[in-house]
Amino acid sequence: MNYEKMKCPVCSKPLDDPYEVVVCPECGAPHHRDCWAISNHCFFEEQHGTDEQWTPEKADASESPDTEVYDGDISPDGNPYPPFGYRSGQSDEVNFCSKCGSPVTPDMDYCKKCGSRLRGSAYTPMPVLPFSFGFNGFEYENDGGEKIEDVPVRELRLFIRTKSDYYISKFREIVSSHAKVNWNFSAFLLPKSWLLYRRMAIPFLIVAALSYAVLIPALISFGYYCSAVYAQAGSSSDMGAILSVLNNPSDQVLKTINSATVWMYVSIGVRILIHICVGCIGNLLYKNHCIKTVSMLRANADVESQQYRSMLYFRGGARTTVPVVYAFFAYTLCNFIVSLFVAL
Repeated sequence: MNYEKMKCPVCSKPLDDPYEVVVCPECGAPHHRDCWAISNHCFFEEQHGTDEQWTPEKADASESPDTEVYDGDISPDGNPYPPFGYRSGQSDEVNFCSKCGSPVTPDMDYCKKCGSRLRGSAYTPMPVLPFSFGFNGFEYENDGGEKIEDVPVRELRLFIRTKSDYYISKFREIVSSHAKVNWNFSAFLLPKSWLLYRRMAIPFLIVAALSYAVLIPALISFGYYCSAVYAQAGSSSDMGAILSVLNNPSDQVLKTINSATVWMYVSIGVRILIHICVGCIGNLLYKNHCIKTVSMLRANADVESQQYRSMLYFRGGARTTVPVVYAFFAYTLCNFIVSLFVAL
């Protein structure tokens, strides 16, 4: 059937992408994939098995009168909407911070958990699931109630979001084989950035501490070596004088270069070992992180509630900006350390 001329009954927008259409197995009503994920059932579920059941001929009458989706930045009551939009069909009694998902009340100007300013007259209502975001192949109907270590796969998919199919398959491999080693090339290539990207703070701190414990002494030794060369050259920046020192180094220069060489080899060796280790157990670390976090959320919330689904979405996923900020900070720190000890 051609759905391109039809509209999604949830958001009333055209079904212009056939790959993002989910069809109800009962009545055949088409929905946007993300709109279906909001409630995980057909919009016309109450009409199934009755004379009012959806048919293609009734598609024009599929819009619900009590569920509106407002486009634009300002709601009918004058309050600005969050960037995801606001569904008036949802309950107005429970509201959440649009950044971290924590419950907020109308008398709060700032979120008590993350400190974000709450927009609108007092707070920003957050939709149950931000349907303007894609879920990377997230489909409830294909999971069949499967669980990984007592956590439903569909909840893990919502928590992981980016590359959820890849990580779910890796989690299955780890659980079925009871193996500790499961290779992840991204974790091997950029271990610290990958750990930050996947929101694993504690493993990142451990890896960063080990890495910088040997890198900083190496940078300090290199800074002393540069300082000794510069001193023997008579504090001259002339390249000819510096080359002369390198060809005929003094005992002080030889001593500092030997120390710098030893620390540099130690640093490189430890960093290579870190890359290999994180690459080997990265998927295991991420599985444990996902299982632990989702289990904690399940223990403190109603798993059938819309609030729980919002918490899964906002507590999980990946952070792109954090690794970039960290890379800039690490580069600046290394340059500062070397420059400081060259000046000394």
